[in-house]
Amino acid sequence: MASKKAQYDSDYIRAVNKTYRARGATSGASGARAVVPRIVTEMIPKSAKILDFGAGTEAIHARNLRLQGYNVSAYDIGDNLDPAIHDRYALRKKWDAVYASNVMNVQPSRSALIDLVSLISGILVNSGTFIGNYPTSPRKSGVSVAELESILHRYFSVVTRIKGISSPTWICKRR
Repeated sequence: MASKKAQYDSDYIRAVNKTYRARGATSGASGARAVVPRIVTEMIPKSAKILDFGAGTEAIHARNLRLQGYNVSAYDIGDNLDPAIHDRYALRKKWDAVYASNVMNVQPSRSALIDLVSLISGILVNSGTFIGNYPTSPRKSGVSVAELESILHRYFSVVTRIKGISSPTWICKRR
């Protein structure tokens, strides 16, 4: 499991909360054409217990997937957490699938990014699936795509980069 710093440190929470920009978005990373939630619909069965990790204040992706019949819970921290929308106990549970859309790229340091990947791996059931992307802007940690892929390989037995998507995106299976 990741260190408490990545989950609870006020500087960390402030840094990642500042990056949320989906309010009212209808296109792009937060809108209907967002890549990661689309991959969820292509790869994960509706019956799976799914977590939208870093869902943002409005949990747009989780809400849209629920409307399509998916069993999705939303999770976020700090000012993005709304108890009416988010499962504040999500990290105490195991999930069949976890997705993180525009979350890895906003980690403020290499160690925070490693903590995040470790945390996500730890909340997945055996053979669970993680889907995450690493957009170019912003990449706060300074970690290269190749280094992130190496980090993913430390925590997942299968790491597959999806081709044909402008922002590096992976589907990972837990050991």
